[in-house]
Amino acid sequence: MDVLKGAVSYFPNSKAAGCPYHAMLNGETGFQSHRQPIDAKKVRERSDSFADHFTQARLFFNSQSPEEQDHIVSALSFELSKVSDVDIRKRELAILNQIDKTLAKKVGDNLGLVPAAELDPMTVKFARYNHPRYPIKPPKPEIKKSEALSMKVKPGGGTINSRKVAFLMDDGVSQASVDRMKRTLEKEGAQVVPIASHVGKITFKEGGEMNIQHSYLTEASVCYDAFYTPDGDSVESLAKNADYLQFINEGYRHCKALAFARGAEELAKRSFIEKDQGVIFESSDNLTGDFVDVMKRHRVWEREKPRKAPS
Repeated sequence: MDVLKGAVSYFPNSKAAGCPYHAMLNGETGFQSHRQPIDAKKVRERSDSFADHFTQARLFFNSQSPEEQDHIVSALSFELSKVSDVDIRKRELAILNQIDKTLAKKVGDNLGLVPAAELDPMTVKFARYNHPRYPIKPPKPEIKKSEALSMKVKPGGGTINSRKVAFLMDDGVSQASVDRMKRTLEKEGAQVVPIASHVGKITFKEGGEMNIQHSYLTEASVCYDAFYTPDGDSVESLAKNADYLQFINEGYRHCKALAFARGAEELAKRSFIEKDQGVIFESSDNLTGDFVDVMKRHRVWEREKPRKAPS
């Protein structure tokens, strides 16, 4: 009963009529089915959709852009390469072959294996535990692809609302360079996260301090959607910071937007970053606007294949 009272206090709307917690506290039995005599057999049976394992997976893969499909191939190749048992690799390739033959072949090429056309008996046996009539012929899908399942944004669309942008800095950073970009991004709804070589306080070039809660040593670049390196005396120390260089290299490899203020552009040259549509320098006409436009595309998809840069 104490647990129920706690639930009611935690869920303020639980006092409304129909809430099970409220009903039990007041001695009520809650919802009851309407009593009606029927002439039928009670069975426990799953619908045929439980025996259709590949239609949804095929829809998802077909809905991806070519760059996203390449990324999926790389991811599957990476994971299966870590499997030491060749029989398991073959079994998984046969499963992928039921989803999409091109997908299975590309992954198989990376593993040095040819995908089997049919599932092996063990896979079928376990599938029939889930549904005794497996395999069945699935119904014709209503759609073959859906743009909603792809992360690729159409030109002119997208938003940066709720995106996390890492501001990569150190002692001596220019406050003017930080504030100019910060105002633009926050106006668009993005979240700015300062990162430096150490937590605590860092000093601005113009004087004053900023509180830092994240460092290159403890933060992961994959947690951020884009990266900005401001101007200032901090550029000299960042050029010698291997953790910073790894941060921007990883961001580049993961097809994310990177922007460099005018004095920080030399830092890109110390990394494996190559200038493309997703690498914005202040020497361009509109640093903040171009950075926002690239972020709205979510990723720099053209970078998917040539992104193989050391991190």
